[in-house]
Amino acid sequence: MQFFEDNHFSSLYQMSGLPPQPSLAVSPQHAGINSLAPLLNFGAFDLIFTIVRNPYERLLSEFRWIHRGERSQADLNVWINDSLDQYEQDNNFMDSHFRPMVDFLSPDVSCKVFKYEHGLDIISVYLRAQLLCDLNLGVLPRVHDSEKFADNKSIGFDSFSPDSIERINKIYMQDFLSFGYPLIDPTASPCSKTKSLIFMRDGFDCSSNASAYFAWHYFTLAEVGKDLNDFVETHHDLEKKVAELSLSVEYAANQNKLLLSERDSDIRHAREDLRDQILVLDSKCESLTNEMAAIKKDSNARLISAKEDARNQLNALDAKKTNEVDLLTRELDEERMKVKSLENRNADEVDRLSRELDEERMKVKSLENRNADEVDRLSQELDEERMKVKSLEVRHKEQVNSLDKNLSDANNFCDLLVAKLHAVQNEFEVSCDSISERDVLLQEYEIALARARKMLVE
Repeated sequence: MQFFEDNHFSSLYQMSGLPPQPSLAVSPQHAGINSLAPLLNFGAFDLIFTIVRNPYERLLSEFRWIHRGERSQADLNVWINDSLDQYEQDNNFMDSHFRPMVDFLSPDVSCKVFKYEHGLDIISVYLRAQLLCDLNLGVLPRVHDSEKFADNKSIGFDSFSPDSIERINKIYMQDFLSFGYPLIDPTASPCSKTKSLIFMRDGFDCSSNASAYFAWHYFTLAEVGKDLNDFVETHHDLEKKVAELSLSVEYAANQNKLLLSERDSDIRHAREDLRDQILVLDSKCESLTNEMAAIKKDSNARLISAKEDARNQLNALDAKKTNEVDLLTRELDEERMKVKSLENRNADEVDRLSRELDEERMKVKSLENRNADEVDRLSQELDEERMKVKSLEVRHKEQVNSLDKNLSDANNFCDLLVAKLHAVQNEFEVSCDSISERDVLLQEYEIALARARKMLVE
């Protein structure tokens, strides 16, 4: 796409370099012809062309690219079968990288068919001739060249298993027939697999579409051949210009040789001057070497005398140090005697303290025994107190149960009394026809209420 963008072509449906779009089943530049037909007016295009590739090489390239940089070599045939399984479930799998090339063509939309194996530069030559424009051709580089990965260079046609070949032939049969690619015979031996290329048309439907696509490729090659003749003539003109430039370059090279010869003469004179200076320096170095030898001889004599004086001083110091060592040895022996006497006294003191410690331990043991007896007595008393508490808890529980029963009886009596009071009140409300009768009944009600309260209090 960079080639077309550099030559001012638009890319309306191009999405390369963008992150995956979850809302799209497939990128627009990878959509099939059936998906693009409702969107595009193919008659408005100046030129429509496509680039096809051998299905075997196409799958190998996809495998190398996906597994680039991996330390362990993946299994090609396992990958092919897994990928084709997913393609058969979803034809847009891997952004249509596994879709046959015929799915991008239609007999109703004529186009030019180029093969990837013929190179990309031939396409730029054809476009310049057909569109009558001065394109910036140059050399079309391979942006994603899977063959440069050293780990996968050994992967080739020999790596296909018979099952993989048979499956590839079945899925991509229309590509083989439409674009004239030979098929591999899956029954051939591995050592001769690449040499057993045959056209296996029996058992497959060679549709009229395949014939049309094959004719498109044939006519494209014919047009490219005519355009290549023009390109060759242009190339001859360029060769003439290159020859003229070569003559100019040769003349410039001769001039440079003359300049270099003059420079070599100057360098020769400079070398001779430098040689004379080196000889002068050598003589000076020799005289300095003699002077250094004399100085070294004098220095050696002085060094020998200084060593002798130092040896005498060391002998004197050695004698002095020997006397001091004898004196320190005697003092050390006296200190050792004192230390031994102190050790004896300390041993007696340790024995005495050990005896006292044993006596104290006996006292502690006796106290521990007395304390154990006291603990046993207190434990017995504690058990007796616990039994008393348990007995009190039982009696208290019985009293509580009795009180609960009495309280329940009292509650039942109160409920009965309240019911009778409600009955009396109802009778009072019904039978009160006059004020005198109501007063009498009211007095009786108050008396009964007082009695009830008294009984509740009791």
